Amino acid sequence: MALFKKIAAPGKYHDPEAIPNLIAYITRVDKTPSRIIYGSHVDMQDIANSMIAVSAQFGKNSRLRLHHFIVTFQPKDIRRLDVIPHIAEEICAYIGRSYQIVAALHEDTPSPHIHFVFNAVSFVNGYKMKSVFSGCKGPYNTGISKICSGVGSSVRLLARRMASTVVPAALAISQSPA
Repeated sequence: MALFKKIAAPGKYHDPEAIPNLIAYITRVDKTPSRIIYGSHVDMQDIANSMIAVSAQFGKNSRLRLHHFIVTFQPKDIRRLDVIPHIAEEICAYIGRSYQIVAALHEDTPSPHIHFVFNAVSFVNGYKMKSVFSGCKGPYNTGISKICSGVGSSVRLLARRMASTVVPAALAISQSPA
């Protein structure tokens, strides 16, 4: 079973250095020796500034700047570990329909895990998403569950402190990842 963890706390990721600091952390060479890093709608040579530019373009460069979640896998719970990069790529494509996103596979622990960081501001319309993962049935949770189950791994949401704001139905991405 894959574990899905939203990393959030009041005031977390509100400071101006949140995007560059977290991008630097998730893409560290010692964490990603295979350099399996995917992105959508970002300059892969300058990920942080790509995200900062979109936020600035829409005048939304204060308060919450990004969303961060992790999908962790236990080797015994997934049929083939070589599908993990595919999961990262699919989730990036799914969320990347409206939001800039980057994913990095961390291989520095016995349980491989993918860090996902995405801009809180949509590059499509400037909508600033305050809370994405509002519960197990949220649109992103459902889509991510479908992507993981498509390669033989079910997903369990580990809820950490989550805000109560929900994605408006008009802006929610379709629940089917394709």
